[in-house]
Amino acid sequence: MPAKRKIFVSYNRSSDQEYFDRFCTAFSDIYDIIRDDIQAGGSCSEKPEEALPRLRKEFIGVACCAVVLCGAETASDVSVALAVKAALDERRALIAVNLPNSRADSLGRVQVPEQLHKNIVSGYAMWLEWTRLLESPLSMGAYIEIAGRNARKPDLAINDELPMPLASA
Repeated sequence: MPAKRKIFVSYNRSSDQEYFDRFCTAFSDIYDIIRDDIQAGGSCSEKPEEALPRLRKEFIGVACCAVVLCGAETASDVSVALAVKAALDERRALIAVNLPNSRADSLGRVQVPEQLHKNIVSGYAMWLEWTRLLESPLSMGAYIEIAGRNARKPDLAINDELPMPLASA
């Protein structure tokens, strides 16, 4: 039996643990779900310049795809922003999932880390709704393939400096 493909999942531990658990329930039969050990209550316990190489090597570098669960506190979570940066550095497929508890600004734009927002707009990162994703777990393979093709288009990636906690819509 072939080994399961690895999916790296980044999320805010304090507000989105329930969604991570549900993600694992829905997809762990098909994929090997991994997460970093950097996050602690939504904050990054390491300096970004120390955490980023380890994140790339030990987590993002072994996964076929990075999934960001975008909930209420995601925009201000430095660890999530670092995961996005690492995924861009490694040219990994990047999928952002809008959770039911996400926050929107007055124009209805969901708040996510600035670098993730730029890459959703550019077409590098896919933007999916939570309910759509859970409707058909087998569709995840197609989403990964599409996001992987986007990751191979160098003109789409917007990879800025090391992320800091910036909330954007």
